[in-house]
Amino acid sequence: MIHVIPISSTEACCALAVSRGVLQSRSGFSCLIFSASAYRLLGQLLAGFPPGQPQPAYSFCSPRPFIGSAVVNTRLAIWADSTQLFFNGSLVLSDARTGVFWSSGTTGDRVWLSNTSNLMIQKLDGVTILWQSFDFPSDTLVENQNFTSTMTLVSSNGLYSMRLGPDYIGLYAKFAGSGRGPDQMYLKHRALEAKAEIVEGQPIYLVLKSGGYLGMFQNGSIPVDVQSFNTFQQNVSGVRRVRIEPDGNLKGYYWTGSSWILDYQAISDPCELPSSCGSYGLCKPGKGCSCLENRTAHDSGGCAPPGNQLSGDLCGAYDSRVRVVRRSGVELPFKELMGYKKMASIEECEGACEGNCTCWVWVYSNSSGFCYMLDYPVQTVVAVGDESKVGYFKVREV
Repeated sequence: MIHVIPISSTEACCALAVSRGVLQSRSGFSCLIFSASAYRLLGQLLAGFPPGQPQPAYSFCSPRPFIGSAVVNTRLAIWADSTQLFFNGSLVLSDARTGVFWSSGTTGDRVWLSNTSNLMIQKLDGVTILWQSFDFPSDTLVENQNFTSTMTLVSSNGLYSMRLGPDYIGLYAKFAGSGRGPDQMYLKHRALEAKAEIVEGQPIYLVLKSGGYLGMFQNGSIPVDVQSFNTFQQNVSGVRRVRIEPDGNLKGYYWTGSSWILDYQAISDPCELPSSCGSYGLCKPGKGCSCLENRTAHDSGGCAPPGNQLSGDLCGAYDSRVRVVRRSGVELPFKELMGYKKMASIEECEGACEGNCTCWVWVYSNSSGFCYMLDYPVQTVVAVGDESKVGYFKVREV
């Protein structure tokens, strides 16, 4: 993974630094940091200086906060002090054991770090872009970076992601169930189309604007949707970023010069996050977390008994070591985005899960008749005042 540090408004041209794994900008305001303890940057990694020309001196950058990153597919490379980065028309990463384990696969003339934090491999005409980091976002978007329907933001722990649909932004959780299909969607924000309408069949894209909003666009400069930040249309001098966090929330920040200030969050209620209280946790709105089983204290290190962090078949060897926890007054978060079956009674819902080797959870609403069944250990559920909403949670005992 390649990390990029905040930059000033001065154009930054990427050049050569000689150690510490830092690619220093000529302006002194931008850096490219690679996730190894040390790098030797080989070859001439110069912007606008042809090979053979004298190399100007560059100093190391001072510590600055992380702003963005790009994903590179490094397979199973060993990140160590012997790792090397060099530019030979391509950006290349290699080490003594593996050899070359990543290359941009280009035939460029220079590497350029723009004043928008975009790392580019260009031809000398300064127009032709052969590779750019903006095409490979990791968990973060920066100002004016296009996020398209072919891209995915993934949280640092790999559990949550953001993708675009034909007319919406979707947040997804990777709940490891047996034989599961696509990841579970837990937030779906559809375009309001207040100022422009979406043309069916054409892709959309997302841009973080300096005016303090996430804009969804399709054709032209008029957004089909605007998600306003707290500082919407206010003069903020610092850079902005949005990031999908390890808890699954999508948050926006701006830089004050000394710290990041939270400016936006897609999910304001913690109980609507995918797993705010952890596995087998119970989220009480406005009151925090407890455990589904009253005998387990949430502050003791989690609610999930040993052996219940992973999904799997509950039959066979585990058949005699499964017990059931029943709890009334609970429902699943983001249930509107989950699959369900209509059933006539709570007994029918219970029976459908009880004898099913891959069913870990069912939750039934007596008022709607909806039966929700999960094929993985329960994540956080939400406490509600309606006692007719009942949950049935299998617990594997080891």
